[in-house]
Amino acid sequence: MTTADLKLSVRFSSIPIRPSQSALSGNGHLQDETAAAEVVFFGRVQPFSIDRHDRRVIGIDYDIPENDFKRKVSEIIEEFKKAIPELKSVDVLHRTGFVAVGDYTSVTTICSRHRTSAAHALDIIIGRMKSEAPFVKKEIFEYK
Repeated sequence: MTTADLKLSVRFSSIPIRPSQSALSGNGHLQDETAAAEVVFFGRVQPFSIDRHDRRVIGIDYDIPENDFKRKVSEIIEEFKKAIPELKSVDVLHRTGFVAVGDYTSVTTICSRHRTSAAHALDIIIGRMKSEAPFVKKEIFEYK
């Protein structure tokens, strides 16, 4: 299997993400009948962040340079695909703009031939996206 066989989708949404927008929701654009494992991660804004002034976070504002983000995610997937050839598809849907506490910030779906490689890929890919893909996230705090 070559790296070109891996399906990759990186999408953005300025409106709230619904679980039905994951790649497994029936739209089928990344589904693969040879994938025995499908792992989905839904990230949310945490409701318990507090700053040094005892203010709670009410949301996060995401500024994402979409083309640069897509390019970096593609590089991460390309590199990872060489290490784990069982991967069949990766779908990333990320919010832009203001995301309120409790709302989804992202949905990442990994399809693979084996569950262990899907779970491992999910952990590594999300970690690398958070540390390497270009975006600015600013916590927005309540006023006291």
